[in-house]
Amino acid sequence: MLTGLSGVRQAPLVHRRSHAPRRAESASTPAEDDIDSQAGMDAFIKKVAARHNVSPDLVAAVIEAESGVQPPGRVRRGARGLMQLMPKTAKTLGVDDPFDPRENIEAGVRHLRALMDRFGDNLPLVLAAYNAPARSRSSSIAASRRIGRRAPT
Repeated sequence: MLTGLSGVRQAPLVHRRSHAPRRAESASTPAEDDIDSQAGMDAFIKKVAARHNVSPDLVAAVIEAESGVQPPGRVRRGARGLMQLMPKTAKTLGVDDPFDPRENIEAGVRHLRALMDRFGDNLPLVLAAYNAPARSRSSSIAASRRIGRRAPT
């Protein structure tokens, strides 16, 4: 995935869990139908990112940082899937199967967009909020703002 978007490195293929039903996407291209391929993952990320006005490179970077583009699993403190959504966040975003790459990416991008709207596209704050548990998000954001004010220009 990341080779096509950010040129960072070759990413391993991601496989859907076999018990999860595959949702039909309207207006999908043949490449998007094959989300297990790099081209399919790139095409899907680009489509979802464009729909929500989020940089596809940002989405790819979040996926790499959060899960290392490894087959979906629980990596830290119960977070799930490629974009490492916490169960409560996934539920709020209407995710039925956080291990389904399509659902996970769609919800993760919507979550990023909401945070971008909330914090005025201030990327350091958006990323701090994305990684902060909901209950500590306000204190993490306040700390990020204090650090940002002290940073040299």
